[in-house]
Amino acid sequence: MRSHQAARKLLFDPGDPLERGNLLHRAMENIHHAGDIEAVLEQMRDNGEIDTKKMTEWSEKIRHMLSDTRIAPYFSADAKIKTEAGLFDQDGSFYRPDRVVFLKDECVIIDYKTGKRYRKHEDQMNTYAGILQKMGYPAVKKILLYLDEGKAKTV
Repeated sequence: MRSHQAARKLLFDPGDPLERGNLLHRAMENIHHAGDIEAVLEQMRDNGEIDTKKMTEWSEKIRHMLSDTRIAPYFSADAKIKTEAGLFDQDGSFYRPDRVVFLKDECVIIDYKTGKRYRKHEDQMNTYAGILQKMGYPAVKKILLYLDEGKAKTV
């Protein structure tokens, strides 16, 4: 009889860059606050999506990234967030930023990226910001989190 984890490995190929990116993105989507990192990654390990080595590697990288003083406030326990929230522009086109954080004096869009950096990532963030500004959020900040690099870029 196969374990649940062994059965899941038949479905997921963590060596595939696209699959790895999807898994890492899903981890970040479920990390609402910095204190969620371990529980989210442990759940993914228990589901057979990642192994213990990957869990440890990702935990260190994510913890380091979220401790950056430019990023930490947007993953604090008191941050009001929406993940994968849908936005429509005036033409009815649909957009889905990864994370939007609402603070007293600002609104922050955070998008997660794996792989190479592309100009279109910044264009995408500018589109999200434009929609939010038209919705009445005056100070919209844009941050790209490059998960493979463990680095943030303010757009």
